[in-house]
Amino acid sequence: MSQGIHRILFLLILFCNGSDIFGQSTTQYYHKNPQSVQDGQDVLISVFMFIPDPIVSGMLFFRPVGEISYQELPMRYEGGNWAGVIPGVQVTGQGIEYVVILHKRKWGRIAVPLSSDPFNNPLSFTIIPSKKDIDQKTPKVKASTQFVDVDILILSPETGSVNRPEEVVIAASLFSTAIIDKSNFRILLDGQDQTKKAIMDEGILTLVPDDLSIGLHSVELLFKTTYGLDVTPVEWAFNVNKGMVNVSEGFKYKGNIGGQASSNTASGIN
Repeated sequence: MSQGIHRILFLLILFCNGSDIFGQSTTQYYHKNPQSVQDGQDVLISVFMFIPDPIVSGMLFFRPVGEISYQELPMRYEGGNWAGVIPGVQVTGQGIEYVVILHKRKWGRIAVPLSSDPFNNPLSFTIIPSKKDIDQKTPKVKASTQFVDVDILILSPETGSVNRPEEVVIAASLFSTAIIDKSNFRILLDGQDQTKKAIMDEGILTLVPDDLSIGLHSVELLFKTTYGLDVTPVEWAFNVNKGMVNVSEGFKYKGNIGGQASSNTASGIN
């Protein structure tokens, strides 16, 4: 069966499976856009290839709408598709912009969307707000009658923010919490106790972490009152990303897209 017939049959199967499927097709791939994405829901991004030149690796880049830097995730080959999953914890806000870069075995790269500058022309999908009215900037606390509620102000990083590893400083203010024993605290980073590296100075708790990996990181602050009672733990999460300036510029000037786009290319659809 020729490559062209294979491609036509594949598209017919997709469109016959239901009217709620939206996608773009080029001479090289078919990509299905995420639809009706709920806040906090895992999102599958997949690309089906038509070209005979094998793909050896794929990378998914994504960012919240309005952000500058992309986060990146490796993709896997599953059932004829190159697929990557954006974790639900990072699916928040108004929408997500994304780019897929696939590396060919012989030479060159393929971008989804098919563009010479995909990082400045990403695809995107909107996010449907959840039924619960949750303020994403409010740190999550563990509710329990065994804890004392205290007003602790998170200074940095902001909940859900994207940061470069060398810029991360974990900081919290205890100015309005006179009942806290400032000499009795613990700070956990990704579940690991980092208390010995933290500094408490005039009501400001700070920690400069070492060698943060790319991805999502969690912080938990544990305090006690001057009477020895446990204070309600404060938890929040932030993202670390190395930044996309060099990657996008490298693709723009050095990357080889390969092939020609059809009249219905992904780069024209958001």
